[in-house]
Amino acid sequence: MKHIKVALLDSGVDKSLKLKNVMYAEFGGCYGDGDDYTGHGTSMAYVISRQKDLSIYSLKVFEKEKEMLNSESVATIQKAIIWAADNNMDIICMAFGMGYSKEIECAIEYAYDKGCVLIAADGYEEHTYPAGYKYVIPVVNTNKSVRTKVLYGMDAVMSGSSVEAALETKNVADLWQMHPEYSNRFIMIYMNRKHFMDVKSEQDYIEAHWFKTNHKRLILRNEFKYVMDNYEDIKLLKWAASLPDKIYVMKRAGLHPYFHGYYKYAKGNKKCNYVAAYIYLTRCAINGSVKGVSREGLESENEMLDEMDKILLYIEENIDKPIPAGKEGKKQINILNGYENTEKNRGIIYWGLALHTLTDVYAHSTFIERKDGSYRLLGHSRLLFGIPEADATFYVPDRYQTAKTKIFKVIEHMVHGTGGDVKDFEVVYNEGYKIGNLYNNIIQIAEEEPKMSWAMFMDNIVESTIDAE
Repeated sequence: MKHIKVALLDSGVDKSLKLKNVMYAEFGGCYGDGDDYTGHGTSMAYVISRQKDLSIYSLKVFEKEKEMLNSESVATIQKAIIWAADNNMDIICMAFGMGYSKEIECAIEYAYDKGCVLIAADGYEEHTYPAGYKYVIPVVNTNKSVRTKVLYGMDAVMSGSSVEAALETKNVADLWQMHPEYSNRFIMIYMNRKHFMDVKSEQDYIEAHWFKTNHKRLILRNEFKYVMDNYEDIKLLKWAASLPDKIYVMKRAGLHPYFHGYYKYAKGNKKCNYVAAYIYLTRCAINGSVKGVSREGLESENEMLDEMDKILLYIEENIDKPIPAGKEGKKQINILNGYENTEKNRGIIYWGLALHTLTDVYAHSTFIERKDGSYRLLGHSRLLFGIPEADATFYVPDRYQTAKTKIFKVIEHMVHGTGGDVKDFEVVYNEGYKIGNLYNNIIQIAEEEPKMSWAMFMDNIVESTIDAE
């Protein structure tokens, strides 16, 4: 579990409380020993400290909030932010309001670039900063009352945007501990969207799921609230991620392995570079079309990409028309599912296809070791409680946990308009399984051989030691 370090920029923390997880930072500020004489910083620290596996570094930047406007305090806040960034703080909590300062804005951008999540209380009338800066999560008052402690350990019940900022700091710490793979940028997007989205139920959360009546359907729920501009984007992404299992021209992993994260074709011994296929689909997503998409770095897989192009061009040409779901053509599927034919929506279709390819790697190309040291592919002929073992999320669960992290990786690319990368295939949880041909696929297209530690358990399984199932 990730140990979180929080920089608390406030009025200090009452040293008489002797909070075990609070430390006092020496950062060159102008307010003495860091003790608290107002109770404000102490109350914030007490709220945040309820998160157990967390360290709070108290940086005293004021004694009274009216000092926020003087040049001495501005310089102190600037120093504190830079100190937090240079000392690898994960979160910077600023439960105060002040006027605009170019120096502080630059310091905040510096901390963000260093990987910090910055949180600030909002709603201080004309004192709308630091909450108003671009790289800060603003937290408003929702009239939530919270029990805390102030000077000399006296109990207090407080509400307001300052308390909300402390609670948000605790929430971010909780989230980051559960998902250490998240970037600060992704957490900022998620937490900002959380305040404005209408999340109606648990169904409105996000999760990866391989099976639910139909094989390997993607269900988006349960993990975190929407990070897109609107709910309709998520609904379309969810639909698009299920298309390779719905439409005839994409169905069957053995025939179209590039849409299903499968390491080989069904016939013969021809391999499929699903890494290149995924990266190519993300480029199509950014472009909103397969037409004119660059193959730079993927040239070694031109034959596979030509196959993909034929299918993707067919889909684009018929994107707002019904196309066959099965061989007989009796059931028809509309690719856009009623959504408007726009460049944005066509891009989301491609993001869904990329999502399916990436997550299905952990269902279709997973090998487990036999007692004799050979490996076998998790397949679909063996059933566990009526579910094909490859699709059973409870069987070799680390592969499912890894697949879930890939959902967030694709959505992060989608939000920021960035293309997929070989690093997206990092095996986050690797107990009990190997991925077929992952390392070989990566070095075929990577600019240089990956040096990351996870390359050691990317699978390079020798063909003679594996069986199909």
